Amino acid sequence: MAVQRRAAGGGGLTKLKEALAARDLGTAYIFHGEESYLREFYLSEMKKQLVAGFESFNYHRMEGKGLTVQALTETVEALPMMAQRTMVQVVDWTSTSWGRSSAPPSSPCWRTSRPTAAW
Repeated sequence: MAVQRRAAGGGGLTKLKEALAARDLGTAYIFHGEESYLREFYLSEMKKQLVAGFESFNYHRMEGKGLTVQALTETVEALPMMAQRTMVQVVDWTSTSWGRSSAPPSSPCWRTSRPTAAW
């Protein structure tokens, strides 16, 4: 009897593809894995939908190393210019990037009710 196997992580990618097709992206995404091509492809597709034409105002790329909760909060909560949303991309982030003096990423101090961040 054949057993159908689902690739690890395929559910999240399927949901992202559906959201892109419906032009209904969520608030936050975390990309990880060895397939850098796929990561860059889907990030560029998100960027096209979210900030096309206004990248210099509404697209923010931040380095995870040394990033503080305050800096991320300020960037995520900045109002978009001539668009409905902004896109914040944090690269090379690890669970140790926050340091001991900063709040963890699940802290409510940086969550927002507005759909503003996609990373």
